[in-house]
Amino acid sequence: MIKINLFKDLDEIRKHAKPVDFWTVNFSYYFSIRFVSLIRNTGIIPDMITWSSLFVCLAGVSLMILFPQKYIFGLLASILFQFAYILDCADGQLARLKGQFSFNGWRIDLYVDRIKEFFILFAMTYVLISKNAWFWIIGMFTLALQGLLKYVNLQEIIHLTNMNFNYDQIQKSEKKVTERIKSLNKINAFKKKYKLGYMNIGEFYFFNFIFIILGRLDWFFYTLILNSIFSISFKLLLNSTREKYILMNINRFLKDDKKLVLFGTGSGGRKIMFNLFAQNIKVAYASDNNEKKWGENFFGVEICPPEQIRKDKDNVNVLIASSWGDEIKEQLLSYGLDENQLLLLYN
Repeated sequence: MIKINLFKDLDEIRKHAKPVDFWTVNFSYYFSIRFVSLIRNTGIIPDMITWSSLFVCLAGVSLMILFPQKYIFGLLASILFQFAYILDCADGQLARLKGQFSFNGWRIDLYVDRIKEFFILFAMTYVLISKNAWFWIIGMFTLALQGLLKYVNLQEIIHLTNMNFNYDQIQKSEKKVTERIKSLNKINAFKKKYKLGYMNIGEFYFFNFIFIILGRLDWFFYTLILNSIFSISFKLLLNSTREKYILMNINRFLKDDKKLVLFGTGSGGRKIMFNLFAQNIKVAYASDNNEKKWGENFFGVEICPPEQIRKDKDNVNVLIASSWGDEIKEQLLSYGLDENQLLLLYN
């Protein structure tokens, strides 16, 4: 009996699936990775998948609006929403796997995500208004919080990559900052261990699916509100404390008689490197796990393989500027570096 394997190179594709929340990793990626495996050698490009995701979502929205009191149509809509999110996961995986990045691909993906979330919330608000006219207030408040959460995340990222390394501003609070970051990191570690995000997009679709099945659309809104308030408050406290902590440690690195190395040469690494360069902070070399980048010039320094850090392990301090920071940190610790030699800039 001949066994046909429809899905090939799943492990290779999985490498291009970013670790986010539990629903995305344990449910959506199961289907998106296999979908990418099926289409990887076709003429389908990531932008096509992104637009398809929008149309599938709008089909679900239409079902909810046209049949607001029919449970079965709400259930079908929730399935379409999940399918749309699986496609949303697949477009990025395919783009990273094949290196198919269109000029406006990231914009299309970003805008489509926000449009889908808006229409899902709009449709669910419409259904609930047909039962309780006052519920539009809850719907609008939820939309406002969701928008604020996205804005806060964006501004935190922008500011972090453009920070002014002025140590004098936080020197007096060094002990307090160290104690607070330890406490906050414990909470953050717990969330990471169980893949709990800060109202990530995957969690949005998880709660949407569960509460539509339960027939309690109102609980979906209440959950979003509570989770968004916690996420905004916690992230503001965590990021403001982490920023001071990063400044303290960069200052410590600069005082050490060791080479300063930047690990990660993606978009985040470029912003950090430009910021370091603008403030006359010298970097000995950069490093990246992508062997295609080895030997390239990066803001005037060479991109070296990680093996170079292993060779220099007693004489380097490493700034890790990557969304894969935890994995890179473990990698460098396995080389024999001490934890005090490593600083995560994104976490």
